[in-house]
Amino acid sequence: MQQARSFLALPRLRITACLLLWSVGGAISNGQPPPSAPWLTFGNGPTHSGFSPVTLGNLPISDGWSKAFPVAINQVAAAGGQVVLTTNQYFQPGMLALALDAATGNEIWRYPLGSALSISGATISDGKIFFSSCRILDDKRTPAGSFIFVLDSLSGKLVRQIPFETQAGTIRGPTVSGDSIWIPAGYFGGLGGFSLADGSQHFVTPLEMADDWTPTYDGKALYACINGVFTAVDPTTGTRLWTLDFRRPMEILVFAAQPIVANNKAFLISFGRLDQDSGGSVLLTAIDLTTQRSYGASPTPTIIPAAFRFMATPEFPPVTATLSTRSQVRRCIRSTQLPANHAAFIRRMAIRS
Repeated sequence: MQQARSFLALPRLRITACLLLWSVGGAISNGQPPPSAPWLTFGNGPTHSGFSPVTLGNLPISDGWSKAFPVAINQVAAAGGQVVLTTNQYFQPGMLALALDAATGNEIWRYPLGSALSISGATISDGKIFFSSCRILDDKRTPAGSFIFVLDSLSGKLVRQIPFETQAGTIRGPTVSGDSIWIPAGYFGGLGGFSLADGSQHFVTPLEMADDWTPTYDGKALYACINGVFTAVDPTTGTRLWTLDFRRPMEILVFAAQPIVANNKAFLISFGRLDQDSGGSVLLTAIDLTTQRSYGASPTPTIIPAAFRFMATPEFPPVTATLSTRSQVRRCIRSTQLPANHAAFIRRMAIRS
């Protein structure tokens, strides 16, 4: 028996929700709607792994309803028959949080916000909606500060507003687990932990300032990666547990890379330069959270043919190879004598590119 689920596609200014019906052997079962699965935040949870425990059926995907917006919207979250979103139009009036009926697209409630440098995407947890604002202005365009907003998911009414300091905005929703919430915070950059029970600040761990990231949490530690430096932080005290600078010699990585955690490994995509004289590069890195070691592959500045560089480890030297065909991938793997798991990693990356 196969199950189908609601499917959300998210262009920049448009939400499209597509409903698939429950299917058994490719046939519709009694015209009953499919079981739905929530999508609670960016990556569907604190690890941001993007996993949802449902199976798509074999029926074609078609539009159920669509709703256009005249301004930019952030990532959405969906649960309990609602799709929740925030708008993000950089110091323009009319910014808001909005809940839509997941079945029809009709508006359920809206919560108006003053203009701000940025409003984050939404996170849903325990019947509440969470998002953060950076440098929000009131109705008279007077600076009011930066806040975490907590709304009731059914009514859209404000439950709590938690102040914090920041100069950097993010489009990612806050990371929530139990009675704790974690966000990018700190006037000069950092990772902040707050209590949802009373709104108190647990800690702010200083990090370099960067936009558009959210902490990743796997039940043991919080993770952040900025400018090529990966940091693990204690979720209760904010103490740095360990750091890993995975930049290679002469490599410059910029901005925040969003950690995605699965199977005790963190995966990141970083942007920067392979060296001071080359153009931009994109580096995909995997970090073993037990051994605290990294490996990965990156395209060179040229787009075609695709080229990959395998990160050095003490046992294996750096490998750079131009991989434009599958046969070249195989020759590269044979000639470099990479271990099987690393060879498979490069093969997958080259073929997907």
